[in-house]
Amino acid sequence: MDSDGDADLVATNLMSAGGPSLLSNKGDGAFEPARSLPPASQTFFLKAGDADGDGDLDLVVTGFTGMSLVANRGGGVFEDKPLNDHGLLKLELADLNFDRLPEISFPPAYEGNVLVYANERGSFAEPVAFEIPPGPSGLAPGGAGGSGDPSYAAATVASDLDGDAKPDLALAFLERSQVLVLYNRTRPGSPDENSNGVPDECDGPGTFSIRRGDPNRDGEVDISDAVTVLRHLFLTAEPIPCRKEADSNDDGRVDVSDAVAILQFLYLGADPLPAPYPGCGPDPTPDGVDCGSFLECP
Repeated sequence: MDSDGDADLVATNLMSAGGPSLLSNKGDGAFEPARSLPPASQTFFLKAGDADGDGDLDLVVTGFTGMSLVANRGGGVFEDKPLNDHGLLKLELADLNFDRLPEISFPPAYEGNVLVYANERGSFAEPVAFEIPPGPSGLAPGGAGGSGDPSYAAATVASDLDGDAKPDLALAFLERSQVLVLYNRTRPGSPDENSNGVPDECDGPGTFSIRRGDPNRDGEVDISDAVTVLRHLFLTAEPIPCRKEADSNDDGRVDVSDAVAILQFLYLGADPLPAPYPGCGPDPTPDGVDCGSFLECP
């Protein structure tokens, strides 16, 4: 939890006030005294994982007041980010859609379904509910302290159960002597590690093609391209098929300096525009400038 390479301990505090307790590993078999982490309420269950992709282990915890993400900001700083009011349940944390970020899944108490929260780099989308089918015919609910309904799951565990390298969800019940498996049929998605809206496999040299300084795509860099940039910025907000092509000076943004770069190159003897120019090719400097459609280079 503190990035020192030693495994630390985190414990729930169901029977006492305060959030989960962190015991930092000193590296010699001993642990620092427990320190309380957020949220400041009794906790029932927790899972650790890098929920925001920053390399630090975060916690997702449940308790009487609901579910929270305890975001690890590094340097011993933790931030409480409440997620919902579902409490006292066992959750699972696993990458279900192959974007290298873990999703949250859990069965809400007495609702007969499993909720999956897709990870949006440290925040979570509205949940998708997967209904739990009723138990087999003739299976009678029962058991002291149980829900009285065999469709209510008590816990969920993620594991690849059919050998297709995709984590499936196994559900356990209090009221039926079965394990129900929800097989993961998700098609692998495209990770976007730098959150620039471009899939990582399309966000590097040799993977897509543009022509720098030719935002109107007439095949030449001329004064009309400078006009296109200025019209886009100041007059009509006219859409540009690929804003990377409008980023004439390759500074990672589209602004008036790009029109100026084109004009200086054309009329004042400035250096040629950055690659790819004059031909068509990949952008050698991936950045946050988006591109709605790429070129097919000859």
